[in-house]
Amino acid sequence: MPELNQDIRQRHVEKFFAEMRGVKASDYSGPEYAGKIVRAAVTSGILSIEGEVDDMQPSEVIRLAGEVNVYLAEKLSVPKN
Repeated sequence: MPELNQDIRQRHVEKFFAEMRGVKASDYSGPEYAGKIVRAAVTSGILSIEGEVDDMQPSEVIRLAGEVNVYLAEKLSVPKN
């Protein structure tokens, strides 16, 4: 079962964004872009999956990409003092 790393650090975030650098959503179909997000999340240690992204159901990849985006938005939010 896919699992988001609940203890991400700066190194994970930097690696994720380095993997995504130059990747524009408008250059890809929705499933292709979702695959890029999930692969970057796995490579950076933000997401753990069993097996390979290429062997997952497309709907699962799209769902996970959305979860990764929401998760990163939450983790990157700076709390107000």
